[in-house]
Amino acid sequence: MAVRLETGYGERTLEAVLARDYDCTVSHHGVGNVLKRAGLAKKVKRKPRQRQLDNYEYAPGERGQMDVKHWKHTTYQYDLIDCATRLKYKRLYPGVSPAETVDFLEHARRFFAPAFEFTEIQTDNGMEFTYTQLPKSKKQHPVDAYLERCGIAHRLIRASSPNLNGRIERSHAPTRLGLSMRARRTLWLTYKRS
Repeated sequence: MAVRLETGYGERTLEAVLARDYDCTVSHHGVGNVLKRAGLAKKVKRKPRQRQLDNYEYAPGERGQMDVKHWKHTTYQYDLIDCATRLKYKRLYPGVSPAETVDFLEHARRFFAPAFEFTEIQTDNGMEFTYTQLPKSKKQHPVDAYLERCGIAHRLIRASSPNLNGRIERSHAPTRLGLSMRARRTLWLTYKRS
């Protein structure tokens, strides 16, 4: 404690000084525990992380966010939301694949067509949307090919950053909370019959 009072060193530096000068081996955790008991530990106040909110005002159809929600691996719900109007289109599928993603996009475009046409669609890096996570894939993904034919830009978010697709991720919560197992089963049976 005397070394700490004289120098003001932190735990790791004190560990090294004790080993070098005093031939005493104590881990930095041990040094920290002694300093805490003596009331000499500095409490580091961490600043609360401030999220950067996107306050850009989108025009209808300027950007759509798309994602897939898994319902206990029995049903997969594809969602597309318009960033400006928060208008959302959902469709259930028995599985997740690039072919089903293209089918969903065709239905979604017909749904939004009377109001507007999307200029950009933002997705995560799932295999149903892109092949960018594959190391040596030179093949064009069917979703990229479809969007290119339609003149729609495909924007990918950073890997492991679902907050960048926040509008669609947030819209999953009411669906998840409001849909009981019985309602999900009814939706699934309705989908299978049609």
